[in-house]
Formats: sequence, C-alpha cells, structure tokens
Amino acid sequence: GRYHGGDGVVREIEPLRPLVMSILSERRTLSPYGMEGGDDGMTGRNFIVKKNKEKDGCQEYLVNIGGRCSGKIHVGERLRIETPGGGGYGIPNSEKDSKETIKDAMVRPTDSSTIFYPHASGSLAEYNSTQNTA
Repeated sequence: GRYHGGDGVVREIEPLRPLVMSILSERRTLSPYGMEGGDDGMTGRNFIVKKNKEKDGCQEYLVNIGGRCSGKIHVGERLRIETPGGGGYGIPNSEKDSKETIKDAMVRPTDSSTIFYPHASGSLAEYNSTQNTA
C-alpha cells in the first residue's frame, strides 16, 4: 500500500533439556488484511529445526508444525517462530509512494486535508491507557 505494513519477527528457541512445547498462534493460513486498498501482509510460520543425523556435516531441515501444536522438542532442535507482517494501508499514488517507510507514514499527510496518525489499539494499549489515567 501507500504505507507498507510492519515486518514480522523471527524467533528461535533452543531447549537446554528435552521438554514438551506448545504453540497457539494466528495468521498462519489467512494473511493479515490491508486497509483502504493496501495489500495483505505475509502469513506467519512455525517450524521445528532438526539436524539430519543420516548425513555427514551439519545439515538441518525444517518441519512445519502449523499454527497450533503441542509436542516434544529435543536438545539440539530449535523452535522457529516467524510472526506475520502487517497489511498495508492505502493505494500507492506513484513509484515513490510505494517505497515510503512507516516513519514517513507517521509524519506525511496522505492528502491535503488528512494526516495519518498511527495509534495503539488492543488489550495492551487499553491497559496502558488505564494505568496512565490513574
């Protein structure tokens, strides 16, 4: 979109001893949607990174575990979580607009009468708001 969505984050967790892990995540099948003509964001992915014991060297392979999973993870394996990116906002007006960053979106007007102000929303924003007004 005119203002691109956020990038996802990659996290890898490696246990120091065998354990049972559980993951409950969203946006692994359906993309985060764009608004006002912006493109959808990328979906997230969850993997177990395993070592190939049959081959020489340090080759690894990924096992997609989906969005909701519970199972054992062993020492030497890693849980890799790739969070989804955000959807874009607005239709690009030009080549230059499609390359703007989210920082630009915070300070540049979208047209002569409107300014785009990003704002926090959701449970954490509501919690912070109540803490700041007390």
